[in-house]
Amino acid sequence: RCVQETEYKQQSQDQVGAQTQPVQDIHQQASYAPETFTQQSSQQEQVASEVRLHLETYGSPKTVMRPSSDLFPLSKKLQAQTQIPFSMSVQPFGSPYGEETPLISFGNQPLVRCEPCRAYINPFAKFVENGYFWKCNMCGSKEPVPNYYYAALDSNGERVDKAQRPELMYGTFDIKAGSDYSSRPPVPPVYFFLIDVSKESIEQGLLEQTANTIKEMVQNDLLKGNERTKVAIVTYDTHIHLYQIKANLTMPQMVILTDPEDFQAPFPDDILINVFEAKDQLIQLLDSLPTMFADAKQTETCLIKAINVCTKMFIHIGGK
Repeated sequence: RCVQETEYKQQSQDQVGAQTQPVQDIHQQASYAPETFTQQSSQQEQVASEVRLHLETYGSPKTVMRPSSDLFPLSKKLQAQTQIPFSMSVQPFGSPYGEETPLISFGNQPLVRCEPCRAYINPFAKFVENGYFWKCNMCGSKEPVPNYYYAALDSNGERVDKAQRPELMYGTFDIKAGSDYSSRPPVPPVYFFLIDVSKESIEQGLLEQTANTIKEMVQNDLLKGNERTKVAIVTYDTHIHLYQIKANLTMPQMVILTDPEDFQAPFPDDILINVFEAKDQLIQLLDSLPTMFADAKQTETCLIKAINVCTKMFIHIGGK
């Protein structure tokens, strides 16, 4: 009996020890949990800080692209619950960096784009495998880097020529499209100046002011397009007047359309002239307009018909 009691007590102590041991382990693990949680939180904050800095450095400035919010739901479920609308205000051709927007060109080579989603190369694309591939930040596809665009990576995984590549440094940049981007040669910039020469326009000085303004733009080369720029001068009252400008003519010739609805294209080629080639004749025409219509007596105009005529004039060039 004594032996049995001794064995029973020993077994009871062993059982208590077995039960208390896990409790001690739990207390030991719990004592380390807050420290582990703090380390994880610190690491997450550091990663989030690095992401914010990257976005601020390479993202498009808000003067060009401004979202309705800087904070977005993390999941589709959360977005459905919050029902927060999202919109983006975009200002094309803005000057986001206090100067002209950076312009890049690939010359005669194709533009570097993601094959599946057609996204352009940008600062958020990741170059991998020593620069031979790049990972699209839009769809996640891994694309080969063309030979003409290849550059090795440094110890930080960045291209060694990154600072010389505006498309890898700026969130907003312009791309000069190559020949592969267009199915036809680019059309020249065309400017139609439709000028009211009615009696009221003359008396209020509108004709003279308009002619002088266009003249200043021509003289100072303010019309974009350089040597390809074309211009047509059209005046109107109750009739529509077109002007033919030729190098062998001392004065432009006026063509009057008395019934513009019945007049169909094509128009004479010398109505739409190259500014670079006929700048002197164009300035001469602008100087003579106030004198030509000084005695105007027409009080009505045919603006809508004049606009339709101008539309017909550039159909063969393209545009809408």
